[in-house]
Amino acid sequence: MIFRICKKDFNSSCFYKISFGLVAMSLCLSSPLLAQTSSNHDKSNSIQLGEKMSTGPVKSVEACINESQNITGKNVKMTGQVKQVCQAKGCWFAITGSKGESIRVTSLGYKFFVPINAAGKTATVEGVFGVKELSAEMAQHYEDDRVQGTSEKPRKITKSVREYSIAATAVKLN
Repeated sequence: MIFRICKKDFNSSCFYKISFGLVAMSLCLSSPLLAQTSSNHDKSNSIQLGEKMSTGPVKSVEACINESQNITGKNVKMTGQVKQVCQAKGCWFAITGSKGESIRVTSLGYKFFVPINAAGKTATVEGVFGVKELSAEMAQHYEDDRVQGTSEKPRKITKSVREYSIAATAVKLN
């Protein structure tokens, strides 16, 4: 397209148009590479998202659920296996403990997303712990997000669900 504009008389203005076009194309083509190199991967293939993780003690999913009355609204650090990930864009994921308990993790302020293929990884999560009752409609929305883009059919949610959650400031996936 730039070459058609400049076909009749090639002058300095055409040179600048061509140069601008080439620079714009190279930036567009290199932006995925820049995004990959700016993420926080280390040599062990772990991914660090959000703020720097504190050095405090790490709780299990079970311990957080058992202590939920005492830690609701407080900052906690926990670890568990990633069981489910929002398939729309990775805006939430669920970690489970050894007995199948589940805690839904979102980033505080919607500041980062996890890879949609993170299921099966071990996650260490730090953030504010919460407990709330989800309406059947909201629980169904989360279920629909979980299976989006897969061949799996969503489960039908018909009643409210108690949800344990963390609004994460930091996540490390291994």
